[in-house]
Amino acid sequence: IIVPRTYDVAVGSFGGDGTTFFMRFLSHFKSVNDYKDRDGFKHLPMPPLSFNPGIKLVFIYGDPVAATVSIFRRGFQQWQSEKLLRFNPLLAPIGRDMSLDEYAQQQVDRLLFADQFHNWRDSYLFYPTLFINYERMWENLEIIFDFLEIPKSEVRNFPARRTRTGAQTVISEKTRNSLNT
Repeated sequence: IIVPRTYDVAVGSFGGDGTTFFMRFLSHFKSVNDYKDRDGFKHLPMPPLSFNPGIKLVFIYGDPVAATVSIFRRGFQQWQSEKLLRFNPLLAPIGRDMSLDEYAQQQVDRLLFADQFHNWRDSYLFYPTLFINYERMWENLEIIFDFLEIPKSEVRNFPARRTRTGAQTVISEKTRNSLNT
């Protein structure tokens, strides 16, 4: 998958890890893929290619259980799994009406979080890439701004940390344990 040459930065993630607000902020300084994913680059299972020799990539990740809860809480499970499974014909996407409990009991990663992270980090690393852990993002803003060549004076304008709604969602211990395996 090839992103337009005009993009300075391509941002990807699992989903459920604060990517939208990050991309909105970044778009004030750099040409970046669409935060609403209308261009189809936000949740790629592997990093994109580019004819821009100066492109930089950012991959945002976080606690996979919290990300899964966030995806289900917002009702994005079918759409997100279809997107991440488009290159994997062996797995069927998560059904629109499947509950988080049902998904966890199956113990099949149809969001391919581990594969996606491995692809971005190890298998297809062709461009300078910064990996941002959502839970540690705010402690590393200077590193992020340096990598993306954003003036450090803009750190004060970076969105404040908010409590993750998905982390507050009550799920059973059985479901949590199933998602962790």
